[in-house]
Amino acid sequence: MKAQEIIEKVMKTTGKSKAELGRAVGISDEGKPGRATDLIAKRIKQKNISVNVLLEMLNAMGYTLAVVPKGKNLKDGEYEVTAGE
Repeated sequence: MKAQEIIEKVMKTTGKSKAELGRAVGISDEGKPGRATDLIAKRIKQKNISVNVLLEMLNAMGYTLAVVPKGKNLKDGEYEVTAGE
């Protein structure tokens, strides 16, 4: 699953909106309504999200990034990040 898809799935699971996630990672609307939502939407749409940005968003939702042996069976609610177009 692509990083973008994982972020969207975790947002749905945790009930976080883009605006809430934006505020949780320190993005304010700073006099421009919808700024946090717009910036999070842009981050999610990035073709190649950096590990730092991915970690920042996951941490804000109570998740982390882990490295596990290839082929390990994942538990419910765990996701494998894949490369992709």
